[in-house]
Amino acid sequence: GLSEYSNMSNVLTMSIGNDIVVQIIFIMALVGALEYWGITNHIAQWFITRKMNQGRPWIFSFMFILATYTLAALTNAMTTIVLAWSILYDILEKLNYKKGDKYSVIMVVGVIYASCLGLAALPFKSVPLIILGAFQKASGLQVDYLQYMALVISISLICLTIYILIAAFVIKPDVTLLENADIEIFGKLEKLNNQQKIVSAVMVVCILAMLVPSILPKTLGL
Repeated sequence: GLSEYSNMSNVLTMSIGNDIVVQIIFIMALVGALEYWGITNHIAQWFITRKMNQGRPWIFSFMFILATYTLAALTNAMTTIVLAWSILYDILEKLNYKKGDKYSVIMVVGVIYASCLGLAALPFKSVPLIILGAFQKASGLQVDYLQYMALVISISLICLTIYILIAAFVIKPDVTLLENADIEIFGKLEKLNNQQKIVSAVMVVCILAMLVPSILPKTLGL
């Protein structure tokens, strides 16, 4: 505004008034609700308490990493890392894993890796939205959200699978403690209360509302 580029009115319109900024503000409000009502904790708990994890250390590890990826996609990377580490440290302590053990290191790094991948999963989240917005303005091409998600999520799942395979067959940490552990030490999954159900439903509706334009024909009145 102090330069000759434009006056303050136009600068504010192009920045704060930009549709990307407005989208980010509303997405952050939804993300905040998910965290406030404990839905993120519920999602993480759901992944790690599946019966198929019992006696299968690398299935459990993949599910934990996948839970981290999902939370990062729905919320944000930094919040997810802090939350996932908190849950992970508690699990490692219960299993008597030490700070410098190979398995502990693999999972701590895996949380960051999964969070970074999750950050790019949804095209209407802050960072992808800004990048795609800049791309669309520069190229004039419109990015299809559904196709974007199909491609990025597929690549991310392949990357997470490769990470776990490298850990299991190349690094080969001792997972005996996890293999012999009872899945009940990870806690019991509680049912969602009414408030959590409402917030979850709102989040699903909002995501669908942002994806539907990519599916339905543009000539449709809806």
